[in-house]
Amino acid sequence: MRFVFPKFFTQLFPLNPLIKFSGQRIFLPFYHAIQGKNSLPHIHHLYRLRSKSQFENDLDFLLKHYQAISLNQLLDHIQQKSSLPKNSFFLSFDDGLKEVFEIVAPILESKGIPATIFINSAFVDNKDLFFRYKASLLIEQLDKKVYSAVIKNQFHEILKNHQIEGKTLKVQLLNINYLNKNILDKLAEVLEFSFQDFLNQQQPYLTSGQINQLLRKGFTIGAHSIDHPLFNQLDMQNQVMQIQESTQFIQHNFKVPYKVFSFPFTDYKVGSSLFQTIENKKLVQLTFGCAGIKKEQFPTHLQRFAMEGTDRPAFQLLTSAYIYFFLKSIIGKNTIHRI
Repeated sequence: MRFVFPKFFTQLFPLNPLIKFSGQRIFLPFYHAIQGKNSLPHIHHLYRLRSKSQFENDLDFLLKHYQAISLNQLLDHIQQKSSLPKNSFFLSFDDGLKEVFEIVAPILESKGIPATIFINSAFVDNKDLFFRYKASLLIEQLDKKVYSAVIKNQFHEILKNHQIEGKTLKVQLLNINYLNKNILDKLAEVLEFSFQDFLNQQQPYLTSGQINQLLRKGFTIGAHSIDHPLFNQLDMQNQVMQIQESTQFIQHNFKVPYKVFSFPFTDYKVGSSLFQTIENKKLVQLTFGCAGIKKEQFPTHLQRFAMEGTDRPAFQLLTSAYIYFFLKSIIGKNTIHRI
């Protein structure tokens, strides 16, 4: 959980001077989805989404302090050293969820803001479901339905046999990771809950048709891995495979002239050897993490800032982030160095 300074404290620091003196003139906010009228049980137990009004307030605040830039502008700046507006923001969305098409895109079009959507190749057209979304759905199912003692015992036995620990059942389910994600399918069978039915009925992800419509409207897309693993749990071969196959999927299916990649979950503990491989093999032109306002060891890897998980207004989030950047600089911790 990020640290956010109290409102009264952040109001003491005007944002524009903080941006200027930090030298961090490009701000990279990102979201996953925006909460509309419908409940989103696959996300509900994972993180707090911004409402439509909160999102619009975020955008209005950003437009007061920055100028929105496109992926092409960002690529030209990084690769060709082309100039950008004095203060710029680059907006992106992870996971390729349908709310980007239904709620986000119309708002961005009305405000003239470009954005990039990072998609998982395995989930496009609702072919499969992110394992964390499966965990959230099972938590939701357990909350709303009463199960017999026999079923509960079977459920707990599976968790025990796979040594899944946690103080509560919710914590246990959320402790299931990418490497043992098949446990979630076994648990769903016990509850007679169908992830496939959820995919068919709710269609949480963008379809190929919707992605093509977004591209025609001027939005851009990038890769977010095949099926959303935590990269520091993978060996180098599988890290490279996740990047290559997901970017090739986008190139083949959507014919875009660029290759960009955002790390699923986080790029924390991803070693320098992977970034050197990306550069040497020209796997992609630009990669993105989500460590907030940080300097990076690799110039073609940029850190983004998560706008979700809180109800705090944008001015408080951003001001806190820049103050935190200054405090970290005192002890030399505002640059990410990779081993």
